[in-house]
Amino acid sequence: MLAFPSDHSTGDDRPSDFDDDWAEQYARRYADRDDLDEVVEFLLKRGGDEGTYLDLCSGVGRIAIPLASRAVHVTGVDNAPAMLRVMAERGQSLPVDTVLDDCAKIDIGRTFSLAYVTFNSLFQLDDNAAQESMLAGVARHLVPGGRFVVETFVPHPPASSALLGPEASHLSGDRLEFITRKWDVPEQVLWVQRMIVEAPGKVGLRSIRFQYLFPAQLDAMAEAAGLVRESEYADWAERPLCEDSDNRVVVYRLADGSPRR
Repeated sequence: MLAFPSDHSTGDDRPSDFDDDWAEQYARRYADRDDLDEVVEFLLKRGGDEGTYLDLCSGVGRIAIPLASRAVHVTGVDNAPAMLRVMAERGQSLPVDTVLDDCAKIDIGRTFSLAYVTFNSLFQLDDNAAQESMLAGVARHLVPGGRFVVETFVPHPPASSALLGPEASHLSGDRLEFITRKWDVPEQVLWVQRMIVEAPGKVGLRSIRFQYLFPAQLDAMAEAAGLVRESEYADWAERPLCEDSDNRVVVYRLADGSPRR
């Protein structure tokens, strides 16, 4: 089953800024993802023990903090001040710095051995133009031969636009969650609405919009930015990708002679 993060709260189909309360909730909710050690090892294998790492849409540092604890320097970029404050607090004694910026328009003035964007964050950008802009920005910020790692879900949309759900996604003693999905197939947009019931009378709604790409489309977009696909997997454990895989982890390498646009 796909893991859909609820990173944007909307009341009228427009994302709002993350507040301090949601940043702390997010930090708690995803701190113990089962694959975190695998993510760190995967990235270190591509970026090196002495590399510099660029974490795009870094949020609260879910990956940056464990990476930095391995003595590599990580720069986290996000457009949500509340999320970056949590990341900075958690990384006070570690080689971590934060940059408040739009990841689709990054201009940090430094280069990195590895850049990465995880947890479907590339699909959360507004449109294909923003996605193309991010990929071009990544290429400008990589050293020659540097790598870019992208984690996304693999779209398996219905034959036509549809509203699906709700379905229960979490049940515990203190929280019940339901998810509803709305597929806009012609526009390649997926809306995910999550209803969170934490106590009697306390109901929260979190909505997120995905401008999804099929693997071949993402590869073509990356190639146009000067990034060549090096390898792809179904998960961080490097299991092979197959037709019915729900998730994809792909590694791109900056092509030799790529222009610094």
